[in-house]
Amino acid sequence: MLYDEFIKWAFSDLLDNSFRGLIAEFLIHRAVGGLGISRVNWDACDVEMNDGTKIEVKTSGYLQSWPQKKPSTLVFDISKKDPWIACKNRYLGKKCRFADIWVFAVHTATDLDAANPFDPSQWLFLVTTSKWLDDEFKNQKTVRYAVLCGKGLQSVEYPEISKTIQSVKFSLE
Repeated sequence: MLYDEFIKWAFSDLLDNSFRGLIAEFLIHRAVGGLGISRVNWDACDVEMNDGTKIEVKTSGYLQSWPQKKPSTLVFDISKKDPWIACKNRYLGKKCRFADIWVFAVHTATDLDAANPFDPSQWLFLVTTSKWLDDEFKNQKTVRYAVLCGKGLQSVEYPEISKTIQSVKFSLE
């Protein structure tokens, strides 16, 4: 009973940016059969595949949990960070884009009454590598969705996300 009350109290706003990000991470974890049965908060990457491939998931959406006059501009954080390596209980010691693969997840809903981040059909995804981000954006800290698309990244829907990640992963080998 207390658990259910807490969940309702803490996580009832599905469009909260932090919570929406967790939902996107879960969707990617599920799509690729990620390691572990629970999320490790503050770990160096959001999802790890069985073969050790590390995935960073960044989210944005048109709708926010506050009143808006127009849909939000889709922007993602791509800044280099000194990642916390949870399994070693230490920081890496240098700023970088740590993950092998980056997934930019866009919650596409524009109707507040119909918005449901748990509905995979309301998401689009762009997939690339840290190397591509380093080559294209150097030390840039943020990037707009339109810029990523303009540089050739193709959006895919949820049923194609696992295959797309595998394809990008293959390009790393």
